[in-house]
Amino acid sequence: MGRRGKRVLSYTLAAIVALTAAVVFANELPLAAETLSLGEPPVTYEQAFPDANFRAIVLGRYAGGKSGSSFITEDEMTQMAAETSLDLIYQQIADLTGIEYFTGLTVLYCYGNQLTALDVSRNIALKDLRCYGNQLTALDVSNNTALEDISCGSNQLTALDVSRNTALTELSCSSNLLTALDVSNNTALKTLYCNFNPLTALDVSNNTALTELRCTSNQLTALDVSCNTALTELWCSSNQLTALDVLCNTALKILYCSSNQLTALDVSRNTALTELWCYHNYIQSSESVIGYEHLGDPVTYPEPGGFVFYPQKNPQEIFLLSGKIKSYNPKTPATVQLLQNGLAVYTETIAATDESGPVEQSFQFPSVAPGTYILRITKPAHTSYTVNNITVTDHSIDLTQDNREPVKLITMLVGDLNGDGQINVSDLNTVWSRPNYNKSAASPDVNALCDLDGDGFINVTDLNILWSRANYNKSGVAVEYNH
Repeated sequence: MGRRGKRVLSYTLAAIVALTAAVVFANELPLAAETLSLGEPPVTYEQAFPDANFRAIVLGRYAGGKSGSSFITEDEMTQMAAETSLDLIYQQIADLTGIEYFTGLTVLYCYGNQLTALDVSRNIALKDLRCYGNQLTALDVSNNTALEDISCGSNQLTALDVSRNTALTELSCSSNLLTALDVSNNTALKTLYCNFNPLTALDVSNNTALTELRCTSNQLTALDVSCNTALTELWCSSNQLTALDVLCNTALKILYCSSNQLTALDVSRNTALTELWCYHNYIQSSESVIGYEHLGDPVTYPEPGGFVFYPQKNPQEIFLLSGKIKSYNPKTPATVQLLQNGLAVYTETIAATDESGPVEQSFQFPSVAPGTYILRITKPAHTSYTVNNITVTDHSIDLTQDNREPVKLITMLVGDLNGDGQINVSDLNTVWSRPNYNKSAASPDVNALCDLDGDGFINVTDLNILWSRANYNKSGVAVEYNH
């Protein structure tokens, strides 16, 4: 080869080396956030885990305390993907973006946080999901067909589709806003808790494996448990049931059916019963509870060989209890309950309105049997309000006629955004945070509860409401009635 040929070859090789170096260098540059995808480093922890509290946990466990601006390595991603259990309870996490990196998870506990959304679509190995006590308005588990246990109570869910979760054995969705619940495909279910929802119907005819059913404080007018012969516990108090047939449920040990509209009850075949709670119905005497005699002597609390039986009140001996509350954000409904022995005997809902600012709204329980109750009022973004020892005797009670302001007008404290029972700096920071402040309450990814006055916008007005002396650094209110 001549000198000229060698020179051309030398130039060509130099060009190839330079081009190769440029490609390698380009591949080492961080990608733009919008082009990041799972399993394609480099990506920083701040990009992958935008919530500071969640990010701090991940950094501590998998990155040896690196900073948020550090890139996630392939080895760290592999560690995350291999993780089978993640406990994130009560960590004040508002955003679980990044959970998709944990593709091997079978157990995820994230209850007691401030989540308004939860995407587990890539966590298809999940068997146990517990996300109760957040602010979720929706939950999609359609991809999570391996789930055996879902606990999503105390959120704001208006719908829940579990039709594809055929492996479910336990489902707890109490204290939501569910108007319907279809469990017809969940034939493996053993435990179903759906208390404190506005359900008007519940079909459990396909759920023959059920051993425990709790549907207290709904709006059920009928309940057929004739196919559920494995039931050992049935809790259906505080509904609108006019009849209840439990003759097929011979395994029943505990039956709560108080505060319905039952006129009779036959437990002659339920010889395993140890607790029978059937007070506050229209059963006028013990003779209307057929077969209770052979179960043992009636006792006030469960004892070996005995069962609870409460003598019934005559249906004419019922009275009205009414009152008035003052609260913010009237676009959100409030729940009013009368409790005995820790259980809700009566439940009413103060409906949402289109108003804004603080408003006064009335409530009433039209048919309250004589007894002593605890009045409890709850509302999203507010602390709870409790009036103890309200005794109904032989007349109706109008709390607005009381001469004490805490009872005459029940004024709820607003600003408890994380539901921990206190209004403090954590709630203040939630309103002030970049995802929420100066945003429309209807915007995607915004915590609408931060719109405290309900005017549709999250701004300085809401900050001032929370920061006010009346609300800030306060917790739930409890007063005594004593009349």
